[in-house]
Amino acid sequence: MENLLNKEVKKEYHANEGFVQYIVGFIGIMIVVIIAVSVVIPSVTTAITDANITGTTATLLNLTPVLLAAVLILLIVGMMAA
Repeated sequence: MENLLNKEVKKEYHANEGFVQYIVGFIGIMIVVIIAVSVVIPSVTTAITDANITGTTATLLNLTPVLLAAVLILLIVGMMAA
């Protein structure tokens, strides 16, 4: 009886191990999102604004925060699919 109980506990432990990995991955993704949204995107926007660039170059550089957000979304989707 005791041996059977140990086998059941081990099965449940291994089942929970996979769930814990998903939780840890989700927490990691949330940390990346918070850092990107609160630090990286505003810093890039400020640097582009302070550079006093005009014309086509300014238009392309103003797309950088949008592209960073798109890369962040693709990163999240890719991690969730894996």
